[in-house]
Amino acid sequence: MPLAPGGVDVQRLTPGFEKTFFDGLMSFEMKIPMLVTLDSNIKADGPPRCHTAEFGNLALTLKSLLIQREDWVLSGGLTVAVPTADDLRVVTAEGDSLVEIRNEAVHLEPFLGWLWTPTERFFTQAFLQWDVATNDNPVLVRSFPDVPLQQIGSMHDTLFQYVDLGVGYWLLQSTDHCGRMSGVAATAEVHWNRSLEATDAVAGNGFRIGSHADTIEVWDVTVGAHIAFRDRSWLTLGYAAPLGESTDRAFDGEFRVMLNRFFGPRGRLAGTPPM
Repeated sequence: MPLAPGGVDVQRLTPGFEKTFFDGLMSFEMKIPMLVTLDSNIKADGPPRCHTAEFGNLALTLKSLLIQREDWVLSGGLTVAVPTADDLRVVTAEGDSLVEIRNEAVHLEPFLGWLWTPTERFFTQAFLQWDVATNDNPVLVRSFPDVPLQQIGSMHDTLFQYVDLGVGYWLLQSTDHCGRMSGVAATAEVHWNRSLEATDAVAGNGFRIGSHADTIEVWDVTVGAHIAFRDRSWLTLGYAAPLGESTDRAFDGEFRVMLNRFFGPRGRLAGTPPM
């Protein structure tokens, strides 16, 4: 059942930074997601607030170059998602909690990335990642107004797998370092996201939170362009849309803008844009 007619819009801003070390063979990255979307405090007896600023889960990533050959490379790493986002609460008009799902799970997300550049203009990239929750999120409910919240169980975030495949072609490549634009690449990506176990649900004290589903599966495609400015910046523009009419569609469409700025004496761009 949708919380708002027509769904809920999400505007996301994710500032972050990445620092290389060991002569560029490894790096550390931090991403700080911020959103304007559905309020994490949902009123049980009123319309939801759909344009509230929210802070997401902090993502810390360690990356490493594993294998490097003349026309392909393999990298790997681990992302740790820290539960810094607000708890989800269903509240009364007075602000008293009826239901709380506390955000306490730490997620480990190991990944592998592959890049192949058979020619100077054509490139393809692949990405494989798993999302594993290391602990559960407690669920608490209030059965009567004067009764304190009681924990009826915990919800475990489902094990998820992400598979991405992208291809690209350099429409423009320039060696003129005096010009502002040094390259333009057109890209297309296919993403397959799938749960590897059933989703969780908790019931007790007259409440049922969540629902059991065997799998969640989402396919989507992204088309866009990467624009390189001299040897210091990437500007990425893209539009993503789900494929098919699956009930697991998480969104109708998404426009993405990413800006990567490189610093330091080794801040030079590689031969392919970031995925």
